[in-house]
Amino acid sequence: MKRQQEQKRVHIRHENVWSEQEMLWQLRELLYRFYGDEGKKA
Repeated sequence: MKRQQEQKRVHIRHENVWSEQEMLWQLRELLYRFYGDEGKKA
Protein backbone atom coordinates (compact mmCIF):
# COMPACT_ATOMS: atom_id res chain seq x y z
CA MET A 1 0.00 0.00 0.00
CA LYS A 2 2.73 2.43 1.00
CA ARG A 3 4.84 1.49 -2.02
CA GLN A 4 1.90 2.23 -4.31
CA GLN A 5 1.61 5.74 -2.88
CA GLU A 6 5.34 6.31 -3.45
CA GLN A 7 5.04 5.34 -7.13
CA LYS A 8 1.98 7.56 -7.53
CA ARG A 9 3.82 10.53 -6.01
CA VAL A 10 6.76 10.08 -8.40
CA HIS A 11 4.38 9.81 -11.35
CA ILE A 12 2.50 12.98 -10.37
CA ARG A 13 5.77 14.83 -9.87
CA HIS A 14 6.92 13.76 -13.34
CA GLU A 15 3.67 15.03 -14.90
CA ASN A 16 3.96 18.37 -13.12
CA VAL A 17 7.42 19.31 -14.40
CA TRP A 18 5.93 21.81 -16.85
CA SER A 19 3.46 23.05 -14.25
CA GLU A 20 6.36 23.98 -11.96
CA GLN A 21 7.95 25.90 -14.85
CA GLU A 22 4.64 27.71 -15.44
CA MET A 23 4.49 28.65 -11.75
CA LEU A 24 8.00 30.12 -11.93
CA TRP A 25 7.01 32.26 -14.92
CA GLN A 26 3.81 33.41 -13.20
CA LEU A 27 5.78 34.30 -10.08
CA ARG A 28 8.19 36.36 -12.18
CA GLU A 29 5.26 38.10 -13.88
CA LEU A 30 3.81 38.98 -10.47
CA LEU A 31 7.15 40.41 -9.34
CA TYR A 32 7.40 42.54 -12.47
CA ARG A 33 3.85 43.79 -11.99
CA PHE A 34 4.44 44.44 -8.29
CA TYR A 35 7.67 46.39 -8.74
CA GLY A 36 6.65 47.96 -12.03
CA ASP A 37 9.47 49.76 -13.88
CA GLU A 38 11.94 49.07 -11.05
CA GLY A 39 11.52 45.32 -11.60
CA LYS A 40 12.11 45.62 -15.35
CA LYS A 41 15.38 47.52 -14.81
CA ALA A 42 16.78 44.83 -12.49
